[in-house]
Amino acid sequence: MRSRPLHGRWALLCAALLLSAVPVLALARTARGAEKALSVDLAWGIPQSAFAPTGQAISDLGAGWVRIEFRWNEAEPSRGSYDQNIIARYDQAVATARAAGAKVLVFVNGAPRWASGSRTMMTKPQNPADYANFMRYLASRYAGQVSAWEVWNEENTSRFWSTGPSPASYVSLLQAAYPAVKQGDPNALVVFGGVSQNDYAFIEGAYAAGAKGSFDVMAVHPYPGANPPEAVWYDGGRIASNAFTGFREVRAAMLARGDDKPIWLTEFGWSTTTTSSWGVTASQQADYLARAYRLLESYPYVAGAYWYNLRNNFWQNNADSWEHQLGLMRTDFTHKPSYDAFKSYRPGAVSTSPAPVPTPPAAVPVSPPPGPAPQSPPVTSSGDSSAPSRTPSAHAAPNPVQKTVERRLTRTFIALKRGRSARRARAAELNGSSTFVISGRVAGAGGGQVEIKLSRRGSHGRWKLVRSRKMKVGKRGAFRLELGLRRAQRITVRALYGGSAIAAPSRSRALAFRS
Repeated sequence: MRSRPLHGRWALLCAALLLSAVPVLALARTARGAEKALSVDLAWGIPQSAFAPTGQAISDLGAGWVRIEFRWNEAEPSRGSYDQNIIARYDQAVATARAAGAKVLVFVNGAPRWASGSRTMMTKPQNPADYANFMRYLASRYAGQVSAWEVWNEENTSRFWSTGPSPASYVSLLQAAYPAVKQGDPNALVVFGGVSQNDYAFIEGAYAAGAKGSFDVMAVHPYPGANPPEAVWYDGGRIASNAFTGFREVRAAMLARGDDKPIWLTEFGWSTTTTSSWGVTASQQADYLARAYRLLESYPYVAGAYWYNLRNNFWQNNADSWEHQLGLMRTDFTHKPSYDAFKSYRPGAVSTSPAPVPTPPAAVPVSPPPGPAPQSPPVTSSGDSSAPSRTPSAHAAPNPVQKTVERRLTRTFIALKRGRSARRARAAELNGSSTFVISGRVAGAGGGQVEIKLSRRGSHGRWKLVRSRKMKVGKRGAFRLELGLRRAQRITVRALYGGSAIAAPSRSRALAFRS
């Protein structure tokens, strides 16, 4: 039935309401507090048997949103040609999340070699238009199913932007992707790629490069180590970027540039590892989760908070390390106390007064820089890791006037060469094997332990751990391991540094070779 046409001011008012209806509804937050959201592993090659319990958990927890990763290099291995097996996996991931009652945020990263010219998947595309074309394809395919698209992930780290963080280079990608997504699905939101920690310096650089107007939501990944969410410390007179509430500085930077967009925490969490000073107990994880969501009620511009992760990383089978113990559940879907804390949290259930804004101390203590963050799937067929390790930020004292210990960022490098031990080489020849020396250095370590992991591809195409060795690193971070390997094996080797009192954990890239 056609209605009578509107005229004059009423027509203008109704038109304005219609134009603004989509973003207002899409960004609707709960009456008080950030919407509960989850990062999930649905697109990370999990077995079919894991989809149903994952969907059930999303529904049971009452998550309003879920965050899923799509890999460009997997889905479009050659220009304009899409791998239908990968697309089918993404279809199932999106369908499972939506059937559980959640809206879907997808972050898209990992450039194929034809687009980047590099074997390293986390290398930026040479032409941002190639990424934009892929985003247009995705937004069109999943129109009405995926509500928001996040442009890359932690582009402020070398782990996810291998040529080195560059706000200007990232903005070129963002500016190309924004109109492409809107062309594919005008109702979808475009999210600034979540930065590791609350990296306001990178975000300010992005604004200087012209980011304003090319995204609908700002995103950050605050990981405060073992500190509670209320802990605040300073760096140069500003809240440190690795403090949980460092997003206040991000907000201030946005407002200073006339940008009043919402902020999402597209990752945050605490790990139950027992192996480092960044771990917390299971009960602390639950407590900090509830306190974090309650704290966010005082910041109405934080519209969504995605806990990382729904469950421990399944491919590492509950390994006791920071990156693998962030889940609300173990890999077998048994619950940690944090599961119940997430489920029982109700925004606005407890009245809160606005959080006080701390005053910087007269003598500002040195705060450590943010650490790299996201972990994701295991080694791929290219021999490169599907995502770098999540390194929590440094442990800093919650009292801002207390002197903090500076924990430096570290990077782990490894190299391979034929073994030089004549005795071992002769023994290897008799056994039909070859000797190799795996050597490397952890920059800035000066102590601690490194673990060497060797994997090979099994009969079903999955990478299987075949050997693991631990050793101490020298005063300058050097390590060396000589070992024999059977011939004609395709092997990948990776070095993982566990961290020390002054150095952050890190991991090397995977090196692939044939013995």
